This record gives sequence, structure tokens and C-alpha cells, in this order.
Amino acid sequence: MYKVCNCPICYSNRLKSVSEHTVDGKATGWSYLLNDNVVENYKINSCLNCGLVFRNLRFSDADMDILYGSATAPKHRKCRYEDYYDRSTEIVDFLTSNTNLRSFEGFKILDVGGGRGEVTEYFTKLGCRVDILEFDATPMEISEDLRVIGQLTQEDYDLVIFSHILEHITEPVKFLNEILQKVKLNSLVYLEVPYELVSYYVFNTKGHYEHLNYFNSQSLKNMIVSIGGNQICVEKKLGFGQSLPVISGVFYNNKTFQTNHNIEYKSPLRDSLSLDSIVLYVISKIRQITGKVSKSHKQ
Repeated sequence: MYKVCNCPICYSNRLKSVSEHTVDGKATGWSYLLNDNVVENYKINSCLNCGLVFRNLRFSDADMDILYGSATAPKHRKCRYEDYYDRSTEIVDFLTSNTNLRSFEGFKILDVGGGRGEVTEYFTKLGCRVDILEFDATPMEISEDLRVIGQLTQEDYDLVIFSHILEHITEPVKFLNEILQKVKLNSLVYLEVPYELVSYYVFNTKGHYEHLNYFNSQSLKNMIVSIGGNQICVEKKLGFGQSLPVISGVFYNNKTFQTNHNIEYKSPLRDSLSLDSIVLYVISKIRQITGKVSKSHKQ
């Protein structure tokens, strides 16, 4: 792991510390990476330019391989795709509500980092062809209607899905740009990330050990602007099978990378303390405590 002093979206060094912690290998999850080592000056920072909240401790390529590579990947039982249909239909509803889409028949979909296609297998039932891009494309037991690819060539995908991926990525703008340059102009792009700011500002947590980037609606909009996306809608809502606050966004891929253009700032602290954020957080916690969450969230 290594530390950064610049925002991973707009690359500004105008940062404000949200919290500072010491972490060691005894913490849940961190043992994968730290063993018995201790990391001091672990910070959650807020960018004063674009509003992204992010961790200064980032993953190297070797760390990513430890966390997500085939050698350490957990061995899953056979996937029950129907357990994920509530998450899939949330995406369908968001897209049909905010675009002119009414049918997905004949669509070619790229699911980036989609694992076994838990979220996108549902789309094959709507008449779509789905490719799952996994850079460590090891053999997995998946639906015969899905295809796993380990490398992206030039493809004419109609829809590209990044579902709960960007919070894990060290350089999210570079990652998005490299993929979207290889898909067709004006393809639809769907983004979904967890909304976690209440945890960091109100409860001063260290955060999930795999999560590096913590978005609000404005910082996600700013990331879309930075890759030249023609933004349609960005919304904070209850998602992930009605079990977690999330930020969802959809835009057209214009393939025009433009760092720092038209960035607007919205205070992530003020956002985390807003009534809608607190309400979403409380509802999600109540649903988790009472067990009224999707089966996919429990797995």
C-alpha cells in the first residue's frame, strides 16, 4: 500500500482531513494486507475542489491481486441469481425512469467487475447479451447465458455497468476513461456506489477496508464531467436491494476526457448531515437490524 496527497478525481492538493486513524493487521479485513504491521497517519481526506472524500492509503497492484486475485478469491457456492433480482430491477427501474429506454431487447451490455454476473444475469432474460469484464478471468461457475472476458477490445456495447466497483479503484478517473475509450460513442453508462459519508462524518469510522473512495452526488457528477460524460441523472437513494444508501448515475459516453472542467463543489460534511442522508442511513440500519434486506445483501 502507499499514500497519496492528491484527489484521485480532480488531482487537486487542496485537502481537508476528516479523520485520522492507526490501523493494524488485527483489524477486520486488514490482516490480508498488513499481517502484524501497523500503519499510522491513515487519513480520510476531503477534496476542497471537487468534494470527493477518500482514503489516503491506496492499493498497489500487488495489493489488488491479494484482495481480488484468483489465488485468494473466496470459493463461492453455486450462484442463486434470483437472490439478486431486486438489485437488478432497481437498475432497470432507474434507467427506464431517467432515460427514454423502454426495452432492453437486443442490447449488448458490459458488466465491469461483475463477478459471476449476479446483478446482470437478469438482463439476459430481457433479451440482452451480457459480457462480464474480469481482469483476472479465472474459471467460475456462471450462467450459460453469460460470457466472462479478461480483456476488452473495441466493442459496440449499448450499456456499460459499473456497480459497486469505483469505491475500490485507486485511480477511478483513469480506470473509467481507459474502458470507455474502447466502447462506442454515446453508449449509456450506469454507475452505482455506496453512500457512506454519514459513517465518516457522524461516527468517525475507519471505513470498510476495501473501500478507497466515498462519493456524494456532486462528487460523482464531477467525476462524470471529468471524463466528458453527457450527464443525464445522478441520484442519492436507497439501493442494493433496498438495504444501503447509494448514489446512482447514468450518462452518455462522449469519450472526451477533460480534467478539472466545470467542477462544482458541494460540502460533503453538509451533505452527510442533510435530512435525506440521515433518513436513508436510519432506514437502512432498521432494515438490516430487522432482517428486511435482500438475500444478496446477506451473502
